[in-house]
Amino acid sequence: MDLAVAAMGRPARRNAAWPRQEVTMSGGNVDASAGRELWRLDNGIAAPRDGKTHAAATVGGQSRMVAGLVALTLGVLPPVLAYELDQVDVEAWIGNGANTVLLVVDFWPYNDDRDSFAFAYRFDDPQITGLQLLDAVQAAGVGFSYAAWTGGFVTDIWYVRGNTTYHTGYNWPQSYWSYWLSLDYGQMWDYSPVGAGQRFLQNGDTDGWLAVPGDDWTSTPVTPLAPPALPGDANGDGQVTFADIDPFIAALAGQLVYDELYPHGRFLNADCNGDGEVTFADIDPFVDLLQR
Repeated sequence: MDLAVAAMGRPARRNAAWPRQEVTMSGGNVDASAGRELWRLDNGIAAPRDGKTHAAATVGGQSRMVAGLVALTLGVLPPVLAYELDQVDVEAWIGNGANTVLLVVDFWPYNDDRDSFAFAYRFDDPQITGLQLLDAVQAAGVGFSYAAWTGGFVTDIWYVRGNTTYHTGYNWPQSYWSYWLSLDYGQMWDYSPVGAGQRFLQNGDTDGWLAVPGDDWTSTPVTPLAPPALPGDANGDGQVTFADIDPFIAALAGQLVYDELYPHGRFLNADCNGDGEVTFADIDPFVDLLQR
């Protein structure tokens, strides 16, 4: 089943961003195969060919910062807890290395965790670009693929999951892929001021791609989250049984080993004594859970 983009409106969601558009070229115009001129640069500010010029990243960022400082001074900002990587429902772990970044791809029509998918990528280089992240996930053979014009403007993303094919393609103004950045695995998002080829990710960073209509300036990607922690459920099937013994042993060897063997499990479910770590001190509490 191909879940195509629905050309319809939808309510705004949390963490609304200032209205800005993704531009992945250094200047000039990007032409589609049909010869349509899609973008222009007006006084250094990128605008789509609908004639609307949207706020630049620096202006929007400064405005949000000032508003945030005022709200913080007045004491009206509620506390926001950043996501941890272990909370994210990761579809696939890709690569090896000391650094980990996250890719979140959020399709229509639901725009929630039913059609949003996360991929974790490990590497040793100090940093990678957003396009390198897309290329790495595509090359891993996990069902993810994308297409882009010359210059890196992403037009289509596909994800094949079982018997379902998720796909959204560029069809302005009905749909396009908006590009987002996060420092906390997608708890809070900012619209990217640069294209994926000029975006550099370091350990702990997250890239988000959200399919939206061209007139939707408020929606942000949804990071899919794993089910709540269940101590002892080391294989992530929602219950504590003898089937959890092997994944529990893998967790004792460390999160890298565990994630490689059980990509859909939750590492901290092996934390059976509740101290926030997985160590040999969890063995006796794990045995107690098995006997209940």
